[in-house]
Amino acid sequence: MAAIDSDAHRVEAKAQLDWVTEVQSALRRYQNYMDEEVLVFKLPDYLRSPPEDFTPKEWRFGLHNRGALHVGGSEAMKISAAAAFGLVGSAWDDFCDEIVDDCGRVLKSYGLHDQLTTNFNERQVKYLLALDALFLVLRFGSVSQVTPALESLLQSPYAIPRLQALALGDIVLLENQIPMELLRKVVKKCTGNNCLQSASSTHTNDDTAEEIEALDKILKEAMECASPFPDQLIIDGNDYTIREYLNLTYNPGTLGSCRHILDCVHNMICGPKDVARVPTHPHLSIQPAMSLKKTGIRLKKISGTLEHISFRRGCLYIPCIDLEDKTRALFHNLSLYESLCTDSCAFNQYMLLMLDLIHSKNDVKLLIDCGVIHNHLGNDMKALEMWSSMSKNFIITGSSADFHRMKAQIKKHCRTMKLEQYMCRLCNCL
Repeated sequence: MAAIDSDAHRVEAKAQLDWVTEVQSALRRYQNYMDEEVLVFKLPDYLRSPPEDFTPKEWRFGLHNRGALHVGGSEAMKISAAAAFGLVGSAWDDFCDEIVDDCGRVLKSYGLHDQLTTNFNERQVKYLLALDALFLVLRFGSVSQVTPALESLLQSPYAIPRLQALALGDIVLLENQIPMELLRKVVKKCTGNNCLQSASSTHTNDDTAEEIEALDKILKEAMECASPFPDQLIIDGNDYTIREYLNLTYNPGTLGSCRHILDCVHNMICGPKDVARVPTHPHLSIQPAMSLKKTGIRLKKISGTLEHISFRRGCLYIPCIDLEDKTRALFHNLSLYESLCTDSCAFNQYMLLMLDLIHSKNDVKLLIDCGVIHNHLGNDMKALEMWSSMSKNFIITGSSADFHRMKAQIKKHCRTMKLEQYMCRLCNCL
Protein backbone atom coordinates (compact mmCIF):
# COMPACT_ATOMS: atom_id res chain seq x y z
CA MET A 1 0.00 0.00 0.00
CA ALA A 2 1.31 3.45 -0.88
CA ALA A 3 2.33 5.85 1.86
CA ILE A 4 -0.26 8.37 3.03
CA ASP A 5 0.46 11.94 1.94
CA SER A 6 1.88 13.81 4.92
CA ASP A 7 -0.24 16.96 4.43
CA ALA A 8 -3.43 14.92 4.15
CA HIS A 9 -2.30 12.97 7.21
CA ARG A 10 -1.95 16.17 9.26
CA VAL A 11 -5.34 17.46 8.13
CA GLU A 12 -7.02 14.20 9.14
CA ALA A 13 -5.21 14.15 12.48
CA LYS A 14 -6.35 17.71 13.22
CA ALA A 15 -9.95 16.91 12.24
CA GLN A 16 -10.03 13.86 14.49
CA LEU A 17 -8.50 15.77 17.37
CA ASP A 18 -11.52 18.06 17.14
CA TRP A 19 -13.99 15.23 17.67
CA VAL A 20 -11.96 13.90 20.60
CA THR A 21 -12.33 17.33 22.19
CA GLU A 22 -16.07 17.21 21.58
CA VAL A 23 -16.30 13.78 23.23
CA GLN A 24 -14.42 15.05 26.25
CA SER A 25 -16.83 17.94 26.58
CA ALA A 26 -19.77 15.51 26.52
CA LEU A 27 -18.13 13.23 29.07
CA ARG A 28 -17.77 16.09 31.55
CA ARG A 29 -21.55 16.43 31.64
CA TYR A 30 -22.19 12.71 31.82
CA GLN A 31 -23.25 10.74 34.88
CA ASN A 32 -22.00 7.20 35.35
CA TYR A 33 -24.04 4.45 36.99
CA MET A 34 -23.53 0.77 37.61
CA ASP A 35 -25.49 -1.81 35.65
CA GLU A 36 -25.94 -5.51 36.31
CA GLU A 37 -24.63 -6.31 32.83
CA VAL A 38 -21.27 -4.59 33.21
CA LEU A 39 -18.19 -6.04 31.62
CA VAL A 40 -16.06 -2.99 32.38
CA PHE A 41 -16.73 -1.70 35.86
CA LYS A 42 -17.29 1.89 37.02
CA LEU A 43 -15.68 2.24 40.43
CA PRO A 44 -17.71 3.91 43.19
CA ASP A 45 -16.04 7.18 44.20
CA TYR A 46 -15.37 5.95 47.75
CA LEU A 47 -13.21 3.13 46.35
CA ARG A 48 -11.14 5.41 44.12
CA SER A 49 -8.37 5.79 46.68
CA PRO A 50 -5.71 6.70 45.94
CA PRO A 51 -7.23 8.27 42.78
CA GLU A 52 -4.02 7.98 40.78
CA ASP A 53 -4.28 4.17 40.82
CA PHE A 54 -7.52 4.33 38.85
CA THR A 55 -7.02 7.38 36.63
CA PRO A 56 -5.36 6.96 33.22
CA LYS A 57 -2.05 8.73 32.99
CA GLU A 58 -2.17 9.56 29.31
CA TRP A 59 -3.35 6.81 26.97
CA ARG A 60 -6.92 6.80 28.31
CA PHE A 61 -8.44 3.63 26.88
CA GLY A 62 -12.18 3.19 27.27
CA LEU A 63 -14.75 5.82 28.24
CA HIS A 64 -14.36 6.71 31.91
CA ASN A 65 -12.20 9.60 33.19
CA ARG A 66 -11.46 11.14 29.82
CA GLY A 67 -13.44 14.23 30.63
CA ALA A 68 -10.96 15.26 33.32
CA LEU A 69 -7.98 15.31 30.95
CA HIS A 70 -6.92 17.29 27.91
CA VAL A 71 -5.76 15.84 24.61
CA GLY A 72 -2.05 15.16 24.82
CA GLY A 73 0.63 13.88 22.52
CA SER A 74 -0.25 10.25 23.16
CA GLU A 75 -3.90 10.73 22.13
CA ALA A 76 -2.67 12.42 18.99
CA MET A 77 -0.38 9.43 18.38
CA LYS A 78 -3.41 7.11 18.48
CA ILE A 79 -5.20 9.24 15.94
CA SER A 80 -2.08 9.44 13.80
CA ALA A 81 -1.76 5.64 13.89
CA ALA A 82 -5.31 5.24 12.58
CA ALA A 83 -4.68 7.76 9.81
CA ALA A 84 -1.31 6.25 8.95
CA PHE A 85 -2.99 2.86 8.76
CA GLY A 86 -5.08 4.22 5.91
CA LEU A 87 -8.34 4.71 7.82
CA VAL A 88 -9.26 8.24 6.79
CA GLY A 89 -12.44 9.88 5.60
CA SER A 90 -15.28 7.54 4.71
CA ALA A 91 -13.06 4.49 5.32
CA TRP A 92 -12.73 5.52 8.97
CA ASP A 93 -16.49 6.09 9.33
CA ASP A 94 -17.23 2.65 7.86
CA PHE A 95 -14.64 1.09 10.15
CA CYS A 96 -16.23 2.65 13.27
CA ASP A 97 -19.73 1.53 12.23
CA GLU A 98 -18.57 -2.05 11.88
CA ILE A 99 -16.54 -2.20 15.11
CA VAL A 100 -19.20 -0.53 17.29
CA ASP A 101 -22.35 -1.71 15.56
CA ASP A 102 -24.56 -1.51 18.67
CA CYS A 103 -23.60 1.56 20.67
CA GLY A 104 -26.20 0.98 23.40
CA ARG A 105 -24.96 -2.53 24.17
CA VAL A 106 -21.35 -1.40 24.32
CA LEU A 107 -22.20 1.47 26.65
CA LYS A 108 -23.78 -1.05 29.02
CA SER A 109 -20.39 -2.73 29.16
CA TYR A 110 -19.18 0.41 30.92
CA GLY A 111 -22.09 0.51 33.34
CA LEU A 112 -23.80 3.31 31.40
CA HIS A 113 -27.60 3.32 31.11
CA ASP A 114 -29.25 4.06 27.80
CA GLN A 115 -31.55 6.72 29.24
CA LEU A 116 -28.56 8.70 30.47
CA THR A 117 -26.69 8.87 27.17
CA THR A 118 -28.49 11.88 25.73
CA ASN A 119 -25.41 14.09 26.08
CA PHE A 120 -23.42 11.68 23.93
CA ASN A 121 -23.21 11.86 20.21
CA GLU A 122 -23.34 8.23 19.05
CA ARG A 123 -20.83 8.94 16.29
CA GLN A 124 -18.34 10.34 18.81
CA VAL A 125 -18.64 7.29 21.05
CA LYS A 126 -18.10 4.98 18.08
CA TYR A 127 -15.02 6.95 17.02
CA LEU A 128 -13.61 6.87 20.52
CA LEU A 129 -14.01 3.15 21.20
CA ALA A 130 -13.01 2.06 17.69
CA LEU A 131 -9.88 4.20 17.98
CA ASP A 132 -8.88 2.65 21.31
CA ALA A 133 -9.53 -0.91 20.15
CA LEU A 134 -7.57 -0.30 16.95
CA PHE A 135 -4.65 1.17 18.86
CA LEU A 136 -4.41 -1.84 21.19
CA VAL A 137 -4.32 -4.12 18.15
CA LEU A 138 -1.62 -2.01 16.51
CA ARG A 139 0.37 -1.74 19.74
CA PHE A 140 0.35 -5.38 20.83
CA GLY A 141 -0.37 -7.26 17.63
CA SER A 142 0.66 -7.36 14.03
CA VAL A 143 -1.42 -6.54 10.99
CA SER A 144 -0.96 -7.65 7.44
CA GLN A 145 -1.28 -4.21 5.88
CA VAL A 146 1.34 -1.84 7.33
CA THR A 147 1.79 1.48 5.56
CA PRO A 148 5.24 3.10 5.62
CA ALA A 149 3.74 5.93 7.68
CA LEU A 150 2.41 3.50 10.32
CA GLU A 151 5.64 1.52 10.45
CA SER A 152 7.62 4.73 10.89
CA LEU A 153 5.32 5.85 13.71
CA LEU A 154 5.30 2.58 15.69
CA GLN A 155 9.00 1.79 15.23
CA SER A 156 10.54 5.22 15.83
CA PRO A 157 13.03 5.53 18.72
CA TYR A 158 10.78 8.24 20.13
CA ALA A 159 7.56 6.21 20.03
CA ILE A 160 8.71 2.82 21.34
CA PRO A 161 9.61 3.80 24.95
CA ARG A 162 6.49 5.96 25.22
CA LEU A 163 4.34 3.12 23.95
CA GLN A 164 5.90 0.75 26.47
CA ALA A 165 5.77 3.00 29.52
CA LEU A 166 2.42 4.69 29.01
CA ALA A 167 0.37 1.84 27.61
CA LEU A 168 1.61 -0.42 30.41
CA GLY A 169 -0.22 1.49 33.12
CA ASP A 170 -3.54 2.00 31.41
CA ILE A 171 -4.13 -1.49 30.04
CA VAL A 172 -4.70 -2.66 33.63
CA LEU A 173 -7.16 0.04 34.74
CA LEU A 174 -10.43 -1.70 35.45
CA GLU A 175 -12.90 0.95 34.35
CA ASN A 176 -11.05 1.74 31.13
CA GLN A 177 -10.88 -1.74 29.63
CA ILE A 178 -11.99 -2.36 26.06
CA PRO A 179 -14.64 -5.12 25.82
CA MET A 180 -13.24 -8.23 24.15
CA GLU A 181 -15.89 -8.15 21.43
CA LEU A 182 -14.46 -4.87 20.11
CA LEU A 183 -10.90 -6.21 20.07
CA ARG A 184 -12.13 -9.32 18.25
CA LYS A 185 -13.87 -7.22 15.60
CA VAL A 186 -10.80 -5.07 15.03
CA VAL A 187 -8.62 -8.17 14.67
CA LYS A 188 -11.10 -9.63 12.18
CA LYS A 189 -11.03 -6.36 10.24
CA CYS A 190 -7.24 -6.00 10.28
CA THR A 191 -6.29 -9.61 9.52
CA GLY A 192 -5.60 -10.75 6.00
CA ASN A 193 -6.79 -8.29 3.38
CA ASN A 194 -9.89 -7.18 5.25
CA CYS A 195 -9.04 -3.79 6.68
CA LEU A 196 -10.15 -1.48 3.90
CA GLN A 197 -12.93 -3.64 2.52
CA SER A 198 -16.57 -2.84 3.14
CA ALA A 199 -18.36 -4.20 6.17
CA SER A 200 -20.72 -6.34 4.12
CA SER A 201 -17.90 -8.10 2.30
CA THR A 202 -15.96 -9.02 5.45
CA HIS A 203 -18.61 -9.81 8.02
CA THR A 204 -18.66 -13.44 9.16
CA ASN A 205 -19.76 -14.92 12.45
CA ASP A 206 -16.92 -17.41 12.81
CA ASP A 207 -13.31 -16.45 13.47
CA THR A 208 -10.74 -17.95 11.15
CA ALA A 209 -7.65 -19.70 12.50
CA GLU A 210 -5.59 -16.68 11.44
CA GLU A 211 -7.88 -14.31 13.37
CA ILE A 212 -7.86 -16.50 16.48
CA GLU A 213 -4.08 -16.64 16.42
CA ALA A 214 -3.81 -12.88 15.90
CA LEU A 215 -6.06 -12.09 18.89
CA ASP A 216 -4.18 -14.65 20.98
CA LYS A 217 -0.89 -12.90 20.18
CA ILE A 218 -2.26 -9.49 21.15
CA LEU A 219 -3.64 -10.68 24.47
CA LYS A 220 -0.49 -12.59 25.43
CA GLU A 221 1.67 -9.61 24.50
CA ALA A 222 -0.42 -7.37 26.76
CA MET A 223 -0.41 -9.95 29.57
CA GLU A 224 3.37 -10.27 29.39
CA CYS A 225 3.65 -6.48 29.55
CA ALA A 226 1.51 -6.32 32.71
CA SER A 227 2.95 -9.39 34.45
CA PRO A 228 4.25 -8.83 38.02
CA PHE A 229 6.31 -12.03 37.89
CA PRO A 230 10.05 -12.26 37.19
CA ASP A 231 11.04 -13.17 33.64
CA GLN A 232 11.50 -16.85 34.54
CA LEU A 233 8.81 -19.09 36.05
CA ILE A 234 9.43 -22.59 37.41
CA ILE A 235 6.36 -24.77 36.93
CA ASP A 236 6.54 -28.47 37.90
CA GLY A 237 10.33 -28.26 37.95
CA ASN A 238 10.63 -26.76 34.45
CA ASP A 239 11.85 -23.25 33.60
CA TYR A 240 9.63 -21.09 31.40
CA THR A 241 9.66 -17.53 30.22
CA ILE A 242 6.38 -15.67 30.72
CA ARG A 243 5.51 -16.12 27.06
CA GLU A 244 6.38 -19.83 27.11
CA TYR A 245 4.17 -20.28 30.17
CA LEU A 246 1.29 -18.46 28.47
CA ASN A 247 1.63 -20.55 25.32
CA LEU A 248 1.74 -23.72 27.38
CA THR A 249 -1.26 -22.80 29.53
CA TYR A 250 -3.59 -21.09 27.08
CA ASN A 251 -4.33 -22.59 23.68
CA PRO A 252 -5.23 -20.16 20.88
CA GLY A 253 -8.84 -19.08 21.32
CA THR A 254 -8.95 -19.70 25.09
CA LEU A 255 -8.22 -16.11 26.13
CA GLY A 256 -10.74 -14.75 23.66
CA SER A 257 -13.52 -15.83 26.02
CA CYS A 258 -12.27 -13.41 28.71
CA ARG A 259 -14.09 -10.13 29.27
CA HIS A 260 -11.14 -7.86 28.57
CA ILE A 261 -7.37 -7.63 28.97
CA LEU A 262 -7.49 -7.20 32.76
CA ASP A 263 -9.51 -10.41 32.99
CA CYS A 264 -6.72 -12.13 31.02
CA VAL A 265 -4.10 -10.70 33.39
CA HIS A 266 -6.11 -11.94 36.38
CA ASN A 267 -6.19 -15.45 34.91
CA MET A 268 -2.44 -15.40 34.27
CA ILE A 269 -1.51 -14.24 37.78
CA CYS A 270 -3.92 -16.50 39.65
CA GLY A 271 -3.46 -19.56 37.44
CA PRO A 272 -6.03 -21.56 35.48
CA LYS A 273 -7.46 -23.28 38.55
CA ASP A 274 -10.87 -21.92 39.58
CA VAL A 275 -10.75 -20.75 43.21
CA ALA A 276 -14.31 -20.12 44.42
CA ARG A 277 -14.77 -18.01 47.50
CA VAL A 278 -16.73 -19.14 50.55
CA PRO A 279 -18.15 -15.92 52.09
CA THR A 280 -19.17 -17.65 55.32
CA HIS A 281 -15.57 -18.40 56.31
CA PRO A 282 -14.42 -15.96 59.03
CA HIS A 283 -11.26 -14.04 58.23
CA LEU A 284 -8.22 -15.60 59.90
CA SER A 285 -5.21 -13.36 60.47
CA ILE A 286 -1.75 -14.81 60.89
CA GLN A 287 1.29 -13.21 62.50
CA PRO A 288 3.70 -10.92 60.61
CA ALA A 289 6.71 -12.40 58.84
CA MET A 290 9.22 -11.74 61.64
CA SER A 291 6.91 -13.27 64.25
CA LEU A 292 6.43 -16.36 62.10
CA LYS A 293 10.20 -16.69 61.81
CA LYS A 294 10.52 -16.63 65.61
CA THR A 295 8.09 -19.55 65.86
CA GLY A 296 10.22 -21.55 63.41
CA ILE A 297 8.16 -21.05 60.25
CA ARG A 298 10.34 -20.53 57.20
CA LEU A 299 9.27 -18.35 54.28
CA LYS A 300 10.30 -19.69 50.89
CA LYS A 301 9.84 -18.26 47.42
CA ILE A 302 8.45 -20.23 44.52
CA SER A 303 8.44 -19.22 40.87
CA GLY A 304 4.87 -19.76 39.81
CA THR A 305 1.33 -18.43 39.89
CA LEU A 306 -0.73 -17.68 42.99
CA GLU A 307 -2.41 -21.09 42.91
CA HIS A 308 0.88 -22.57 44.19
CA ILE A 309 0.75 -20.82 47.60
CA SER A 310 1.01 -23.54 50.23
CA PHE A 311 2.14 -24.43 53.76
CA ARG A 312 4.04 -27.70 54.18
CA ARG A 313 6.30 -29.04 56.90
CA GLY A 314 6.79 -25.70 58.60
CA CYS A 315 7.45 -23.80 55.34
CA LEU A 316 5.18 -21.16 53.81
CA TYR A 317 5.66 -21.11 50.04
CA ILE A 318 4.80 -17.84 48.28
CA PRO A 319 5.26 -16.90 44.60
CA CYS A 320 7.92 -14.29 43.90
CA ILE A 321 6.75 -10.96 42.46
CA ASP A 322 8.53 -7.85 41.18
CA LEU A 323 7.58 -4.78 43.22
CA GLU A 324 7.67 -1.85 40.79
CA ASP A 325 6.03 1.52 40.25
CA LYS A 326 3.19 -0.17 38.33
CA THR A 327 2.48 -2.73 41.08
CA ARG A 328 0.16 -0.73 43.31
CA ALA A 329 -2.22 0.30 40.53
CA LEU A 330 -2.14 -3.20 39.05
CA PHE A 331 -2.91 -4.87 42.40
CA HIS A 332 -5.60 -2.35 43.35
CA ASN A 333 -7.43 -2.86 40.08
CA LEU A 334 -7.07 -6.65 40.16
CA SER A 335 -8.38 -6.76 43.73
CA LEU A 336 -11.46 -4.67 42.97
CA TYR A 337 -12.13 -6.49 39.72
CA GLU A 338 -12.07 -9.85 41.50
CA SER A 339 -14.18 -8.62 44.41
CA LEU A 340 -16.86 -6.84 42.42
CA CYS A 341 -17.00 -8.63 39.08
CA THR A 342 -16.13 -12.31 39.69
CA ASP A 343 -16.81 -15.21 42.06
CA SER A 344 -13.10 -15.92 42.47
CA CYS A 345 -10.93 -15.10 45.47
CA ALA A 346 -7.47 -16.26 44.32
CA PHE A 347 -5.90 -12.82 44.07
CA ASN A 348 -7.48 -11.38 47.20
CA GLN A 349 -6.30 -14.43 49.17
CA TYR A 350 -2.76 -13.51 48.15
CA MET A 351 -3.36 -9.90 49.16
CA LEU A 352 -4.73 -10.98 52.55
CA LEU A 353 -1.69 -13.16 53.12
CA MET A 354 0.81 -10.43 52.22
CA LEU A 355 -0.99 -7.79 54.27
CA ASP A 356 -0.87 -10.17 57.25
CA LEU A 357 2.85 -10.74 56.74
CA ILE A 358 3.91 -7.10 56.28
CA HIS A 359 3.58 -4.87 59.34
CA SER A 360 7.05 -3.34 59.57
CA LYS A 361 10.19 -2.57 57.65
CA ASN A 362 11.79 -5.70 59.11
CA ASP A 363 8.96 -7.82 57.70
CA VAL A 364 9.60 -6.37 54.25
CA LYS A 365 13.34 -6.96 54.56
CA LEU A 366 12.75 -10.61 55.51
CA LEU A 367 10.46 -11.17 52.50
CA ILE A 368 13.06 -9.55 50.25
CA ASP A 369 15.86 -11.65 51.73
CA CYS A 370 13.73 -14.78 51.22
CA GLY A 371 13.17 -13.83 47.56
CA VAL A 372 9.39 -13.53 47.91
CA ILE A 373 9.66 -9.87 46.85
CA HIS A 374 12.03 -8.41 44.27
CA ASN A 375 12.13 -4.78 45.31
CA HIS A 376 12.68 -2.38 42.39
CA LEU A 377 11.50 0.69 44.31
CA GLY A 378 14.87 1.68 45.73
CA ASN A 379 14.64 0.85 49.44
CA ASP A 380 12.70 -1.21 51.98
CA MET A 381 10.74 1.76 53.34
CA LYS A 382 9.23 2.52 49.93
CA ALA A 383 8.18 -1.11 49.66
CA LEU A 384 6.53 -0.92 53.08
CA GLU A 385 4.73 2.30 52.13
CA MET A 386 3.39 0.69 48.96
CA TRP A 387 2.01 -2.35 50.79
CA SER A 388 0.53 -0.11 53.49
CA SER A 389 -1.23 1.99 50.86
CA MET A 390 -2.66 -1.15 49.23
CA SER A 391 -4.40 -2.07 52.50
CA LYS A 392 -6.65 1.00 52.21
CA ASN A 393 -10.19 0.25 50.99
CA PHE A 394 -9.29 -3.41 50.66
CA ILE A 395 -12.47 -5.50 50.45
CA ILE A 396 -12.53 -8.85 52.29
CA THR A 397 -14.96 -10.98 50.30
CA GLY A 398 -14.26 -14.44 51.70
CA SER A 399 -11.70 -17.12 50.93
CA SER A 400 -11.56 -20.64 49.62
CA ALA A 401 -11.82 -23.65 51.89
CA ASP A 402 -8.20 -24.62 51.11
CA PHE A 403 -6.86 -21.17 51.96
CA HIS A 404 -8.86 -21.05 55.20
CA ARG A 405 -7.48 -24.48 56.11
CA MET A 406 -3.90 -23.38 55.31
CA LYS A 407 -4.13 -20.36 57.60
CA ALA A 408 -5.61 -22.50 60.37
CA GLN A 409 -2.63 -24.86 60.03
CA ILE A 410 -0.21 -21.93 60.30
CA LYS A 411 -1.92 -20.66 63.47
CA LYS A 412 -1.90 -24.17 64.95
CA HIS A 413 1.81 -24.55 64.10
CA CYS A 414 2.55 -21.22 65.83
CA ARG A 415 0.66 -22.25 68.98
CA THR A 416 2.46 -25.60 69.08
CA MET A 417 5.90 -24.03 68.63
CA LYS A 418 5.21 -21.37 71.27
CA LEU A 419 4.14 -24.07 73.71
CA GLU A 420 7.30 -26.09 72.99
CA GLN A 421 9.47 -22.99 73.41
CA TYR A 422 7.75 -22.18 76.69
CA MET A 423 8.22 -25.73 78.00
CA CYS A 424 11.87 -25.64 76.97
CA ARG A 425 12.47 -22.38 78.86
CA LEU A 426 10.61 -23.78 81.85
CA CYS A 427 12.79 -26.93 81.89
CA ASN A 428 15.93 -24.80 81.67
CA CYS A 429 14.80 -22.76 84.64
CA LEU A 430 14.22 -25.91 86.67
